[in-house]
Amino acid sequence: MARMRQKFQSPPVVETVLGVQFAGLPGYSTAHAGWFWKEYLEKLNESANRKWDKAADAMRLEDQFERFGAEDTWGPMFAIKALPPTQSSRTQFFRSDGERLIQIQDSRVILNWKKQSGVYPSFGPLLQEFRNLIHTFESFVHEAGFPALTYNQWEVVYVDQLKKGELWNSARDWSKIFPGLSMPQISDSTLLSSGDENVSADWRFTISDQRGRMYISLRQSKNLPTNEEVLHVTFLARGPANDYESSIRGLELGHDVLNETFIAITSQEAQIHWNRR
Repeated sequence: MARMRQKFQSPPVVETVLGVQFAGLPGYSTAHAGWFWKEYLEKLNESANRKWDKAADAMRLEDQFERFGAEDTWGPMFAIKALPPTQSSRTQFFRSDGERLIQIQDSRVILNWKKQSGVYPSFGPLLQEFRNLIHTFESFVHEAGFPALTYNQWEVVYVDQLKKGELWNSARDWSKIFPGLSMPQISDSTLLSSGDENVSADWRFTISDQRGRMYISLRQSKNLPTNEEVLHVTFLARGPANDYESSIRGLELGHDVLNETFIAITSQEAQIHWNRR
């Protein structure tokens, strides 16, 4: 039976990331990235104002693996590490409307949706876009003479942004959004000032049956160049895969876990503000 997924008409999400990781392609280089861009990716252009018309190199993302038991390791939920020059870089391909970003390296394919003027397209359409991208990349891998992709990890990320003045004005208001999180209430002002400082928090949970993990990160920051204060909440789910189909199932699992968690930790007041349907 299909899971009933809760939706919002005005969700606070500003970025969504779908990604798969696989065993490194031997001999892959930025020249291959250019080949993929011009011969394959441009065929996915939808219209004159939705072309993959810009590319840039970025620091390579270190491979990530969720391990359990004795192999479990602790660390940050995002890790970007400078690797030796012999390692190929990550290539970013930008769509002209600014709403899509594709990232390719010798061991990853990633699709980003970034909020611009349009509304969030929802998980289903994004997943279909990602499936099309993977099939296109697999065709390129075959033509380029690389071995077939050996999938080993999937990853889903949602980044929410809550502007100051919408549901919160200080860190002490965060409990109105996330009931489980609140500032300490100390009546003696000689012990703790009533003023609010910058607050951050991180959570790490295992998905049932060790099918992956979920990470939540909360950061208060300022958007440049306006210095607008915002609360950034990043939800990440990732886990092991052994082939294409298990990667797709993992992405669906990750979305369900993050969706259910978001509903569970946010208040009714916040959900009404985001027009829960």
